Amino acid sequence: MASGSNATIIRISGPWNTPQKLRGKYILVADALEKYLNLNLSINLYRCLKSINETEEYLIKYSIEHGFKGAPVACMAWQQEFIAFLGFKIAAVYGPPEKISMKQYENIVRNASQAEVILIIDNIQSGVEFGEKLASIIGGVEVSITNFPGIYPELKNMTMVMKWNVERLSKALAEAKLKGEINRLREEIKTLRIIAIFSSILAIILLIISISLVLRIRRK
Repeated sequence: MASGSNATIIRISGPWNTPQKLRGKYILVADALEKYLNLNLSINLYRCLKSINETEEYLIKYSIEHGFKGAPVACMAWQQEFIAFLGFKIAAVYGPPEKISMKQYENIVRNASQAEVILIIDNIQSGVEFGEKLASIIGGVEVSITNFPGIYPELKNMTMVMKWNVERLSKALAEAKLKGEINRLREEIKTLRIIAIFSSILAIILLIISISLVLRIRRK
């Protein structure tokens, strides 16, 4: 009962940032309203679930088209289920930054480095400082997404949030891949320079040897 009234308090907790979990929340809310207020929301619920199903199909298709599957990432714990649903390979997970111990921090850095993580995915509401620091250490790209609507006027519900999140992830992944390609080309250029230097040295040595042989022949 609510304090000072006869109203019944219904607690519906847990994550809702995947299509499956979101469907479950809508069903629980509809069931509670029907049970305690005798409201028949079957038509409204059907429309909501249909929208969630369509969003799920969109997200799956989007993740495939934009190469999410298998991309190595580190992510904040409150985004883990959503990131796994999209097909990313989660190499490291971290909790609220203020609760991360030094040992946990070292493990996160080690796991992310060994897996060659290219994206560090923060939860906006939890802050981005830790993700940005981790990205600078391992050479990845930090991106922050939300698990709540309302942070921008256009994000009116969770299906909009999910679509907004994947767009941010797609842009960050493209940036990470471009960054990786640039680094690869830099390494190739560095290798070619080393080869060129050794080739020049070898050419000089061969020239000296040739001159020495010519001089010896002439002396004879």
